[in-house]
Amino acid sequence: MKLVSLQLVGKGKQGWSSEELHFGEHITHLWGPNGCGKTPIVQSIAFCLGFPCVFRQDIYDHVNYAVLNVEVQGKRLSITRVVGTEVDIEVVEGTSAPQKFYNDDEYSEYLFELFSLERPEIISTANKSTKPYLSTLLPLVYLDQDDGYRGHYYSKFNFIKDQFEEMIRILFKLPPKNSFNKKKQAIIEKEKLAQLDKAVHLASRRYENQKELVSDINKTSEEIYEEIEMLDKELDNLKSFHSNHDDSLNALDKIISSHKRTIHNIDEDIRELHYRTKGVESIIAEINTEVDTLNLNEEARRVFVRSSDLCGSSNCQLFSGSSDSYSKNLLYLRDQIKDLERNAENDLSRIDELKRRRIAVEGLTRQIVEERNNAIERTEASALVEAISEIKNQLFGLQVQQEKLDTLDKLSTIYFNLLSDQRRAVDRVASLSSSRNSVPEIIQLKSRFKQLLIKWLESIGTINVNLDIKWKKDFVPLFGVESIEQLKGSTRARVVLAYHAALIELLLESESVTLDFIILDTPKQHEIHDNDLDNFMIMLKKLCKQYALQVVFSTTEYKYKTDFQDCCWEPKFPGLKQKMFLKAGESD
Repeated sequence: MKLVSLQLVGKGKQGWSSEELHFGEHITHLWGPNGCGKTPIVQSIAFCLGFPCVFRQDIYDHVNYAVLNVEVQGKRLSITRVVGTEVDIEVVEGTSAPQKFYNDDEYSEYLFELFSLERPEIISTANKSTKPYLSTLLPLVYLDQDDGYRGHYYSKFNFIKDQFEEMIRILFKLPPKNSFNKKKQAIIEKEKLAQLDKAVHLASRRYENQKELVSDINKTSEEIYEEIEMLDKELDNLKSFHSNHDDSLNALDKIISSHKRTIHNIDEDIRELHYRTKGVESIIAEINTEVDTLNLNEEARRVFVRSSDLCGSSNCQLFSGSSDSYSKNLLYLRDQIKDLERNAENDLSRIDELKRRRIAVEGLTRQIVEERNNAIERTEASALVEAISEIKNQLFGLQVQQEKLDTLDKLSTIYFNLLSDQRRAVDRVASLSSSRNSVPEIIQLKSRFKQLLIKWLESIGTINVNLDIKWKKDFVPLFGVESIEQLKGSTRARVVLAYHAALIELLLESESVTLDFIILDTPKQHEIHDNDLDNFMIMLKKLCKQYALQVVFSTTEYKYKTDFQDCCWEPKFPGLKQKMFLKAGESD
């Protein structure tokens, strides 16, 4: 989801309104003194997404509604929420009719579907059936000025059993920990897995078939596109009224030159494969020498063992470890030889394909050379027609090749997405079949999360916490023996910021993320040095560049140095004592 703009609209003639504030592509920094109205601006973003924000009374009295414009999967959405204690939300998708929502359940159902997130039936703290809400997910990517810094996760409404762990599983698209109807869900998931198995098999076959079809194409899609552009220009030039005999010959010369470059590239590929094949042969010879040495050593060991002077026992185990090691090493070396021989066979097959391709391109080149030579003797009009015809033939062939490569890219995306879905389905079935609800992917994620958490703790200058991180529960860290809640002051603020930065990076790496933004209303009560915050923001900026992440954060003292993909929102409107984000006297 991409954040586009935000605006607060006043209530009545004396209402308070903001201008339309446009988010940066990467970082949006709200900067201004205490009391200028940063917090209600930041709160309004989460408020429009269903978070139960509590505003100051003067906001309820003077602001009518907030409008958040976003883009989700290419669709533009305008979300309008009335500022009040009840749910009153209107969503407009593009030019579609407005949709109205008056309760959290319906709005969450809509948003979960919009963000392609599952909304499973899970167990409440009262052991009844319930479902997650977007308001229970948002604390993972939105840190409220006060409550957000209490620990790794804070929600005013904790009504779901193992709520934090369930929210993490939803974001990473993992099976729920406490499914309400496990047996029924297991049957459904097994059926889904069976369907996915078939889909993966079919996608694999289509992908491999398409790979065969493009095996004779030794150009990249970009190279083919450049050739098509070049030939299009030549064709336009020849079709112009000013083309002459020389232009026709030049056009054919360029095609001949292009084919000669193709032949040269094929020769380079063949030469490289020959070098690689020779290298493989050399490696196989070296491994065979190692095998011979192992065999000689084993034979010597056996002769040595047969000597009764060394060990009188008929069942001597003195060299059993050496014998086991010999067997393992021999098996490993033979497996290596098999792999290398298989690779060498593939390379030789590829060389044969390239040679056939070279012969075909050479034949085509000779044909065009003959046509060029004949064109010299022909009339200008005849030569022009011949050149145009040849360019059209070349264009057609290149377009066919490009279509094949484009199809391969699409099939590759489909295939690998299905493999990812299949892996998750296997985890879901395993989780529902197991009494411990263990999911292999969680173990991998926690290992990576620990690495990222240490990195982010160091980035923000956290010096007095134990980096021997263990897990109290899934994704709930212990720093030595201390939880986040046990930490105090600026140390806790640093750890919370680092924790959520590591979490968002883990989400981005896993490609599971649908909420690709993070909102940090930096706490006023804990001072963090500007240098530490700057290091932290520089690292977040790298994530923005790599993954198109959006960061929204507010500060009073520290000011981030923005670039053309960032923006800084500052208060502009006159107030009683200082400039404010909201101006009085304009209403809807």
